[in-house]
This record gives sequence, C-alpha cells and structure tokens, in this order.
Amino acid sequence: MPQPNAGLSHGRRALGKSGLTVAPLAWGMWRFKGTDVKAARTLVETALATGMDLLDTADIYGPDNGEPFGAAEELLGKVLAEAPGLRDRFVLATKGGIQMGTPYNSSADYLTSAVEASLKRMGVERIELWQIHRPDHLAHPAEIARTFEALRASGKVAEFGVSNHTAAQVAALSAHLPFPLVSTQPEFSPLCIDPLYDGVLDQALEKNLAVLAWSPLGGGRIAFPTDDRAHAVVAELTKVAERAGVSVTAAAYGWIMAHPTGAIPIVGVLAGEVPVIGLPRVHEEVADLTVPPELAAALAAVAVEAADAVGAQLVTVSLWRPESADLVRVYSSRPHVYQLGGISAELDDAWIEQCLVGQRSFLAAGEVAFTAETAEHVGVLTVPNLTAAVNAVIVDAEGVLGCLNFLDAAGVYSEVSVEVADVFAARLAPVLRSLAAA
Repeated sequence: MPQPNAGLSHGRRALGKSGLTVAPLAWGMWRFKGTDVKAARTLVETALATGMDLLDTADIYGPDNGEPFGAAEELLGKVLAEAPGLRDRFVLATKGGIQMGTPYNSSADYLTSAVEASLKRMGVERIELWQIHRPDHLAHPAEIARTFEALRASGKVAEFGVSNHTAAQVAALSAHLPFPLVSTQPEFSPLCIDPLYDGVLDQALEKNLAVLAWSPLGGGRIAFPTDDRAHAVVAELTKVAERAGVSVTAAAYGWIMAHPTGAIPIVGVLAGEVPVIGLPRVHEEVADLTVPPELAAALAAVAVEAADAVGAQLVTVSLWRPESADLVRVYSSRPHVYQLGGISAELDDAWIEQCLVGQRSFLAAGEVAFTAETAEHVGVLTVPNLTAAVNAVIVDAEGVLGCLNFLDAAGVYSEVSVEVADVFAARLAPVLRSLAAA
C-alpha cells in the first residue's frame, strides 16, 4: 500500500498489485513520431537516462501526428530492433480499444487482435501493462474480463489497466476479473482536478490502483498559459516553484505526485521532449521591461504554436535593441529559468556575423556544436540534455528585430526545423516592431 506522505518521494512506485515498480515519472509517447530511427533511439535512451522506466504508448498514436494507425508502436519496434538491449530497461505499457471510425471496440475479437498487432509492431513477445484506452459502452465487462484472462494465460500480457474510465466502470470490470486491475489512467493536472471529486482517486486508494496521470501539464497550458484560468493557476504554481527553487512544471508534477495514491505523471512527448525538471534560475541582468498585454498575448500565441510545430522544451523571444547593442527577452516559456527582461549583452562575433549582419537563422545540434558560441548558459542547459538549438532571426524590411529560440534534446532538430522556425519568426516581426515602438 502507498505509505502516508510518500507522494513526493523520489523512490520507486508500485504498479498496483503487480509486483512491478517504476520511477515516479513515466514517459508518454503520443508525439513519438517520424522516420529517423537513430533520433528516436536517442529520445528513448535519453528518457531512460533521466530515470524514467515506464514507457506508455498506444496503438492509436499516429493519426494525430499525420501518420498511420500504430506508427508510434512501430517506431518503438524499430528502435528495439536496432538496440534490443533497451527492452530489459523499461516497463512497456500500451493501450488499445480505439478503432478508427467506430470509435471504441472492446469486443473479444477486437481486443485480442489489437494486442497481437501491438506485439507485432513493437517486435516483443509480451506487454507488461495493457490498458483499454476508452470504455466501450456496448461491451459487457464480463466479455472483457474473459478476454483479459485468455491474454494473460497466453503470456502475451502480464497485467491490465484502464484509461479514461469512471470509478463505476472500473468496479464493473473488476467484479468479473479473477485478478486485480493494476492501474487507472485519468486526465489529472492542476488544470483538470475532476479525479479528486469523481471517485477515481478514491477508488485507486481503495483498490490499490496505480494512477498514471495523462496530460499533467494541462495540454501544455501550464508551460504555455493562454487563458485566464491557466494564468491564474500558473501564478499560484510559480509561488510554490520559487519557494522550492524549481521550475513551474516541476511544481505541477509535484502537485500531482503529492496525492496519497502516489500518482505518476506521464510526461508527454512534444517532438521528442524530455522534461526540464528542477533547473535553477539563470542569473543575469534584467531590464525594467513592461510588455503591453495585447502584445504579450500575441507573442505567447505564436510561441505556443511554434513549439508544437518545431518542438521545444524552452522557447524564448528576444528583442534587439540597437541603441544598447543587446537583446532583451520579451517572452519565455520557462520564466523560472529564463526571466522576462533578461539581457544578452555579450554577443559573440559568430552570432553578430550570422544573425545581425547576415540575417540568417541557424541550427546548433549535439554537444560539439552546442557551445558558448551558440547559446548562453550552456552549462545549465546541458544538464537536462538540451543540446539542440534553433535560433531563428526575426527581421522585417527595416532590419533585424530580434530572435526566436528553441532548445530541446539532442537529435530533435534538423535544417527543416530551421525552415519551420523561420515561418513563425516572420509572424513575430510585426509584434516586435510594435513592441519596439511602444
């Protein structure tokens, strides 16, 4: 049973009554995509290197990324085929029961075929945790239970759980099972608190179910708040983060993990994201800066969209100030790390030649290229493996206005990323021009 006040422990967490234990953060693979197996392997290895050893995917992960059904599982299978030694280093969790066009199908035939297809795509013989992704209201729980029994007896699945199920639906399925479910996967974050009141977490305490919290950052709105409620919640989380000396996202994860269920946030993949947790604030000179609310909203809107398109754990926008020959930060996705108003005054010759004179965006990727000449505070940034960067120059007909910066894990970016970043940099030009004139 979870120990009282164990929520914020860094220790391993029990996966229900399975006998398996996992790290306090899991890695979700919704955005695990693409055809570059080497880059995908780097992402998996980086996630494992941070200590995360529960990898949560699903057969439906693919279409939302413009890829076929099963694409994320298939990409993981290619990684495991290239590096089979990785397989013993993590607990494999996947989900099924969503059928394109149906949409939910938990019939015996479909669930069995879904498990077999997942095994084939990933090239594995067994799945440690298989979960019904969404409830099928036309499937009798007794039929689902018999299917689970058969799959377990075959050795294809070790343990079973559910995702997006109500407490009553979990109880109905459990009543027909000769063994316990081990997990439930609700949406749970400081912006989605329904599980605190709808019985899902209470039931998890009662039945000793592991709670796998999906979308722990509220669909990115905690990292990139765009509405009044998100801004209000982030303001409170910021107070906690500053007292603890951690990032706002770390505070959000801690809020989830503090629940006595020992809830496990599923850290989502955004073009290969690995979480920035506990980074210290960068000490720098800060300008007395006021960004008008309408311009701040415009900056945030473009930055959030750009982060989704390019992928970034850290996004900043800086305004070029020719009178003082420096850059001042006017937007930061992680203000606890990179403050608004932060000044970059000591610009190296390479940056001046490439960006200010040549007006060319550039890519820095890998520890060799990612040096003090390509980014400030590299010693801080390399701690969470932020060794890839895109610096997109923001320019209009009158000259350079500033830059849009993206930072993420090694292997995430390519020259195509720079081209995409330039599109968003162009959209920021009129915003920075208005800000310069404000």
